[in-house]
Amino acid sequence: MLFQIINDNAIIIYRAKPLTMGNAINPPIDELDPKRMHAVLEGDVTLKGIAKRIAERKIKSIIVLVGAGISVSAGIPDFRTPGTGLYDNLQKYDLPNPQAVFSIDFFKKNPKPFYLLSKEIYPDKQKYLATKTHWFIRLLQEKGLLLRCYTQNIDCLELQTNIPKDKLIACHGSYATTSCIRCGTSVPNKDFLQAVRNDTILYCKKCTSTTTVNSSNDTKAGAIAGGGGGDLTDVPPLVKPDITFFGEALPEIFHKNLQPDCDAADLVIVMGTSLKVHPVASIPDRVSSYTPRLLINMEDVHVAEDKTETDAFRFHLDDNYRDVFYKGECDKGVTKFCELIDYEMKKLNENDEQQGEYKVSQLEGKSPSKDNASSKNKSPSKDKRSSKNKRSSKNKRSSKNKSSSEDESKQKKVKKESTSDTTWIRSLQKLMTEASHPSTANLLDQHPEKEEEKKMTVNGDSEKKENESGSLVDKDLLSEKLSGLQIV
Repeated sequence: MLFQIINDNAIIIYRAKPLTMGNAINPPIDELDPKRMHAVLEGDVTLKGIAKRIAERKIKSIIVLVGAGISVSAGIPDFRTPGTGLYDNLQKYDLPNPQAVFSIDFFKKNPKPFYLLSKEIYPDKQKYLATKTHWFIRLLQEKGLLLRCYTQNIDCLELQTNIPKDKLIACHGSYATTSCIRCGTSVPNKDFLQAVRNDTILYCKKCTSTTTVNSSNDTKAGAIAGGGGGDLTDVPPLVKPDITFFGEALPEIFHKNLQPDCDAADLVIVMGTSLKVHPVASIPDRVSSYTPRLLINMEDVHVAEDKTETDAFRFHLDDNYRDVFYKGECDKGVTKFCELIDYEMKKLNENDEQQGEYKVSQLEGKSPSKDNASSKNKSPSKDKRSSKNKRSSKNKRSSKNKSSSEDESKQKKVKKESTSDTTWIRSLQKLMTEASHPSTANLLDQHPEKEEEKKMTVNGDSEKKENESGSLVDKDLLSEKLSGLQIV
């Protein structure tokens, strides 16, 4: 079942069930190489099995796909959780269906529900901070393992962790920037936020002389927003954040990187998503049939109902050789994952140390070559030379053994210090600790040019000046960061 019919410009769709055999991406499982299938996780199809592959450095390019579930612990509700999800609490907006609030066609006709919803979910820089899961993604980058993070979220929390812009693709846009849906002119975030707070609808100044219209003025708003056809003149000059609605095209950067990334990935981690919004939900399907896939979620999703479904997760099938499911909160899942990676790394280090000690003991245990006994008939000069050679050889062996022992001791010490400082859990805690202070935790709010405000923040002063724009992001400050991100 599709939520929206695909047309030339409508890329985002809502799909209730996985693809069937007729349009599957991967070949049937019986056509795969059994040896390569077994080699994916060597039969250990568990979270521990994936952790071991990372510890052994056999996984080097990871795609991370995340949804609203990773932001729940920050206080931002997800969309589909029964009882608490946004879609379960939209009755007051009188929508034809919950997804309509993010439909571009519905927005053109009636923008009021989205504006009212934005009043509740607009990212509050003082309230919402990146979660442990967000920092885990940054940790993957620190470890040199992050190929790309594809986020479906519009809350901008990924930006707080300072993930490099070339590693982050905001598939569905975000609240970071705002523009006119007719002419594309950029509009200051503070103008949109002010309209939301005042219960008004914001219109483009360039397209019309009417800058704001009270949302209760249905006649006037309807006259302006009554369009919706393909002709530019039929599109109302409404202003909205650059969130990709149902019926809008995804950013070009998504399509440009999607297949090359899936071809290069040797692990895909999916977290906090229902995997029902396509084409983003197809990312786990597009990786190689020999690439392991990990889902960290409150419930299993996109699950194969039988063996004929080649792309969906095979958690519950007896022929599963690569799909791992951790059921639970995302923050707990990444914590457990880091602990298992550390455990596997410790085992490898202990094995290496034991092998090293064995080699040293073998070297030290070698009996020195037996010196031929000096003949009593040898001349005194020969005896002296023989004695001198023996002493020289003995000194060399002693020096060599001592040097080898010292080197081994130094290597153990360095290895021990390195292990304690670079464990995944310690590294994750370090990233979060450094960001726990407001001056580093909310990177979006740093204003280098406001030295006085920076000093107040560093000193922990609770009376920090409020951002005059009132917006989530200072466009001038983040223009360089967002220029390559291509959020639409």
